[in-house]
Formats: sequence, C-alpha cells, structure tokens
Amino acid sequence: MSPGTSSASRSSSPPPARCSSPPGPRSRRPRAGRSAGPSTAPPMGPRWGHRGGHRGVRRGRARSGGALRAWTEPRTLLIGLVLLAATMSEGAAANWLNLAVVDGFATREAVGAIAYGTFVVSMLTVRLLGAGLIDRFGRVAVLRVSGVSALLGLLAFGLGPSLPFAWAGIVLWGAGAAMAYPVGTAAAADDPSKAAARVSVVGSFGSIASLSAPPVLGLLADSWGVRQALLVITLAMVISLAAAGQVRPEGSGAGAVDARPHRDDPSPEPACHLPTAGERAAVAG
Repeated sequence: MSPGTSSASRSSSPPPARCSSPPGPRSRRPRAGRSAGPSTAPPMGPRWGHRGGHRGVRRGRARSGGALRAWTEPRTLLIGLVLLAATMSEGAAANWLNLAVVDGFATREAVGAIAYGTFVVSMLTVRLLGAGLIDRFGRVAVLRVSGVSALLGLLAFGLGPSLPFAWAGIVLWGAGAAMAYPVGTAAAADDPSKAAARVSVVGSFGSIASLSAPPVLGLLADSWGVRQALLVITLAMVISLAAAGQVRPEGSGAGAVDARPHRDDPSPEPACHLPTAGERAAVAG
C-alpha cells in the first residue's frame, strides 16, 4: 500500500469517540518498566507504622475526650437521676420488701415471699408490654405514668393501715418500677456516636444507687421501721418525675440520612461523546 493511499484512508475514517470520566479519585497508571498487576513488594515498615501510630493515638484521645464530655451534658446527668431512682426502687424491693411485710404486719415469712413475688410479676407484666406502650404513647408519657404509679404504690405500702391495702401498693409499685430503667437507657443511646459514653455515665448512677441505698435504708430501718424507711425512695421518684421530659428522643441526627457517597461505591460509567453527522461530513470532505 502506497503512502498516499494510507494517508487518504486515515483522513476518511470517522473521528473516534471522546470519553470523559467524572471527577473523582484518579486511578494510578503503572509507570514504564512496571507491571500493572498487584505489587509484591511490602510497604515501607517504619513509614506506615509511624502513621498508624499517630492515628491510633488520635482515636484514643477522641474516645477519652468523648467519655469525659458526657459527664458535662445536662441531659445525660438528668437521665442518670432517672436511672438512680429506678435502681433504688427496684433494689429496695428486692432487699427489703420481704422483711417489711413480715415486720410491719407481723405475718409469716412465706407471706413476705409471696409479696415480693407479686412485685416481680407486676413488674414483669408491664415490662413485657412496655414496647407497645412506648410505641403508642411515647417515652415521656410512659415514664411519667410509671413514676406516678411507683410513687402511689410506695405511699400505699408505707402508710397503709392493713396488709390488703399495702398489697395493692405493692402491685402499683412493681408496675411503676418496670419501665424507668429501660426507657432511661434507651434515651441515653439516642445518638449512636455517643451512645457508649452516655450509657456508661447513666449506668454509673445506677451503680451508685445499688451501693449506697441498702446501707442507708438499713440505718433508717433501725430508727423508723422497715416500712417507713422505704418512704425515702419517694423523694427519688419525685426527682425522676421532674426529669422525665429529658428522655424525649433527640431531634438532631435522629432521622438524618448520610447522602454522601461511600468511597467503595463503584464509579459511574464515563460519558462518551459520539461524533455528530456534521463532524463525519467534515472528515469525509
């Protein structure tokens, strides 16, 4: 084939399609002398290890700072008071209800055991129904009704003139003690990025109540009697009712959807420019 024929055939061929890739991370092209396959050479150890160490230190400082910052959040501390009251209420029943029934009404130990069983059954029944109640009425309403129920139950048990009247108070007390701890824990975990730190803070309030309430109630029981000493828990229930509004779900970030593309998403297909009829005619001419 002659050179003239070769140049004529090249000039009459249609222009190629021009493809443009969308902006994004550029792919690395292998340099001359290097293969395009995966490299078998190990990365530079000191350089990569040094960077990884810095990243680990920064992450550790961020976690510790978030955990300490949770102790300065008013909402988290108020939810902690809710859990403190809930732990005191449930723990006092577990430790002192049996003895309070036996000593307060001069009855047998078996009756005291049945009284505590009534408390547990009442609490378990409401807790099993708790998810549906929260879905229908919301956290705040459920927590407030629970606080009122526990408060009335404690007053009826501590001040009741007879065992049947006090028994009705035990049922109300158990129903009111059912949902406070789960609702408070769920409220502290509203924000997934801060859930661990906040739940640890509110859980610390529950641990404080578990350690301090039994000896305090024991000292008061020696002076006032077991039934009357349990009335101290009503103060904690009043505080829980005052802080009940803090368990409302947080509005920031509750239903937000991250619209940013993920880095591992596949890149879109490049947009290609096909030659038009005018361009083909110009090339053919």
